[in-house]
Amino acid sequence: MSSDRRATRSAPKGGSAAERKFVRVGMTEGEVVHRLGRPDVESSGRGRRGREWSYLPADGDADTLTTFTFAGGKVVNVERRITR
Repeated sequence: MSSDRRATRSAPKGGSAAERKFVRVGMTEGEVVHRLGRPDVESSGRGRRGREWSYLPADGDADTLTTFTFAGGKVVNVERRITR
């Protein structure tokens, strides 16, 4: 992994993977962590993109990689990709 990416698997996880589909633009980082726990991967965005948090496929959302982009501490983009 590059220096701007780091796995956070050792961080406490909480919430439910099934909740990922309910995270919306405008939610705060704290709201996302409360619903889902810490992300599996965090990265710095390029330019004005902000930071990205990715949640890998897991029970309750087994075929989907979910990535949230944050700017100013709030979700500005939600991307859900099927990974089968």
